[in-house]
Amino acid sequence: MNSQRLTILFAFVLGIPGASIAVGADYLGEQTRLLGMLVTGAAQRTPARSSGRNGAGVELDTVDPRAEDPDEQESHRRRLPEITSAARRVHARGQTLDEKIRPLWEKRTPFDAQVKVQEKEFNRLNVESQDVANYGKAAERRAKLAINDVDRQAALNDANAAQIRYNELDAKARVVLKYRDAAKVQLDGLDALLKPLFDEKVRLRRELDQLETDWLAIRTPELKFGRSDAETLFDVADEWIRLHPESHEAFAWRALAYWQLGRRDQAIADAEKGCEIWKMRNTGAKRLPPWIRGWAVHGMLLQTTRQKSAGEKSLGDARRESGARDPFVLTMSGIAKLETRKPAQAIGEFRAALKQDPEFVPALHRLASLLVTSHDPKIRDVDKGLEFAEQAWIVSGRRSWRILETLARAYIAADQPDDAERAIERLRSLIPKTEGSRVTELEELLSNSAAR
Repeated sequence: MNSQRLTILFAFVLGIPGASIAVGADYLGEQTRLLGMLVTGAAQRTPARSSGRNGAGVELDTVDPRAEDPDEQESHRRRLPEITSAARRVHARGQTLDEKIRPLWEKRTPFDAQVKVQEKEFNRLNVESQDVANYGKAAERRAKLAINDVDRQAALNDANAAQIRYNELDAKARVVLKYRDAAKVQLDGLDALLKPLFDEKVRLRRELDQLETDWLAIRTPELKFGRSDAETLFDVADEWIRLHPESHEAFAWRALAYWQLGRRDQAIADAEKGCEIWKMRNTGAKRLPPWIRGWAVHGMLLQTTRQKSAGEKSLGDARRESGARDPFVLTMSGIAKLETRKPAQAIGEFRAALKQDPEFVPALHRLASLLVTSHDPKIRDVDKGLEFAEQAWIVSGRRSWRILETLARAYIAADQPDDAERAIERLRSLIPKTEGSRVTELEELLSNSAAR
């Protein structure tokens, strides 16, 4: 994995009508203080416009130096490969440990099973012995209370029979304990060999968790930016899952990639796997700690696949735990509203996200696309949509072809053909060859607009 691919770790690619969006993801709330390190305030970066309509668009080529800190970016480019290389080394050591553990565990398994079987048999014999002993005591009491010799002798015979049976059971129990203790000696010996190996596995897991924390912290500023496609996001998340199969965050990332690629069943499976890992890692907790980003992804996916009740619960939990103040959660909620054909409510969620973070690109992009492409006159607002699209293009560092596609559509809708032509030309140099039909569609749309 190269550094360029790592820089988009948190760029979750989400599809939208006519233009797609990359949505960032941040799973470490304590790292949000880093968000300001790449960008300045919203007021400093409002799109610059000249007078007049046509030719008033934003600069398409030059990256605004205020959109990112070059020194920090260079530091990140150096650090991310180091983190990934370290994770690969930890993963390799883990595999070596597994190779040592596997034969010992295979030897341990039959002894462990034997101990359990013998203990179960010992417990059964113990219960039966107790019943027999109680029966013998009751027979002895009957003998003492008997009013004739016949009844007394019968009771004494029962007591003697109970004593004989008790002795038989006791002998069997001793044999069972002998076999159990012999198996336990073998089991304890193998456990003594396995303990340091498992301790090392725990240490490696903690080391890998720390590497993941470092990785997430470095990429926290990418929360705001949409700079990649679903295929690259999938590769990044898939590789991290191979390195760290217990990474609930990586399963959420890959779920979003699957969803954008149209593989919704696999998307839901990954989202549910992430939630399952989260629960397992918090087994024994009095209250399951919140995982608002994972729950938001899970809820959005379930709602978009018509599992409305379960989706609303997951999203509701995420909203409640975040105090309805997390822009990512609000954006996921907006997407769910949009996918379930509630555009007015979707706009409310996107605006709520921007109220929390005016430069949150996923919400800017989604809202811009909705305002520009909607056919509902109550929703359509080309001028405002264009403003949001230009701001998304600037804040994202002028690199996302998906945002540029939305911006080109906005220029066409706003009757700014010169700006639209510049955007389409720039898009041609950014867009993957597999998506070339999108450029053709825009050119046709611009031609039809000019003809009108």
